[in-house]
Amino acid sequence: MTMSKIDVTIYEKTQSPCPYCDNMRRHFLSWQAKSTDTVTAEFKSAEENVDTLITLGATAAPVYIIKRGKNESIVYGNNPDVLIDSLEGVDGVWDF
Repeated sequence: MTMSKIDVTIYEKTQSPCPYCDNMRRHFLSWQAKSTDTVTAEFKSAEENVDTLITLGATAAPVYIIKRGKNESIVYGNNPDVLIDSLEGVDGVWDF
């Protein structure tokens, strides 16, 4: 498999506890540690970027914007399976 460059922007709740954010972060960091791809991650506050999240159509925290080449996918809420598939570039399996 060819190595890819993956840029991930992550919006998490920072002003109150967020179990979904914690769970998704654990899955992301575990995947990142095992990945052979070049992965950059930028963590941002959801509360400080509400306008951006509304524009994206996000309805739950956290929000992961995954850019793999020219492809971009957005995962929000507590969806670790969708997150991992998006990171792997096989998120089309969820299009139904």
